[in-house]
Amino acid sequence: MVSHSVNGRPILVSYYPLCRSGGVYDRRVDGETYLLGNTSALYESDMAMVDHQTGSY
Repeated sequence: MVSHSVNGRPILVSYYPLCRSGGVYDRRVDGETYLLGNTSALYESDMAMVDHQTGSY
């Protein structure tokens, strides 16, 4: 997982090696920018992300 900005837009880029897929997410919700990270855990065989500000998965 990489948190970055592209043209001022905060994004998260993730890669999941078990299924060799990736995703790009906008880190803004209702105008608030969040810092997301990896929990090192799986939920229903999917990688679980955590929001560092709220602690939510």
